[in-house]
Amino acid sequence: MIDVDYHAQQDWGIDALHVGKTSGLGGLTLYLDGKEYPVQSPAGEGHVQFEHRILGTGPVRSAVEILAKGVFPQAPEMVVTIRCIIQAGHPETEIQVRLPEGFEHAQLAPGLMNLEGGHHFQTEQGAIGAWGYHGDDIGEIGLAIKVQSRQSDGGPTEPLLQEVVTLEHERRLLTNPLSGRPLHHKYWILGTWRRGMQYPVAPSPENWKTMVERWEEQFHVLRSIEVR
Repeated sequence: MIDVDYHAQQDWGIDALHVGKTSGLGGLTLYLDGKEYPVQSPAGEGHVQFEHRILGTGPVRSAVEILAKGVFPQAPEMVVTIRCIIQAGHPETEIQVRLPEGFEHAQLAPGLMNLEGGHHFQTEQGAIGAWGYHGDDIGEIGLAIKVQSRQSDGGPTEPLLQEVVTLEHERRLLTNPLSGRPLHHKYWILGTWRRGMQYPVAPSPENWKTMVERWEEQFHVLRSIEVR
């Protein structure tokens, strides 16, 4: 087997976190009628085919669009559209998902890979996160996902969260379908790398959870971006 630099772009993408066959940070799985449909082809292996295009790059925001075909074997021509958007001054990436006609009520389940010796948590506002070791070359990292919220009548926002699905190699945030709003589902991913922090620093899993909670407290300033 040829040793391939995991930082180098492959036909199927980059496995910068050695995600293997997991969802890594925010990899998407759809659930329909109790059956799961991964919007993934780990290491380029699988029946899902991807196309992508850059929607825009600049000092304020950048966005890329990914088209996934073959997600639903019973309708391989149907396309799941994913848009990934970053904004200057924001640590998170916004993920917008458009489901094809006839599959609007599929449930989103973005996932987080399990980390060696990992500490996993769920915040009161609905985000899930993990802190742990990820190999000698990477070290300790922190991962987190937050799903879209809805505004209840006259009340606070509520996460569209049904349950956390715990699997051998990852955890997923399973959301409820967006009744009456089938076009766009949204979630946000957030990550950190201990070696990328300013030294001296010795963060703990509790520190990462606090950082995620503080990020959620500022979540009201996040604005959904419509990229045309």
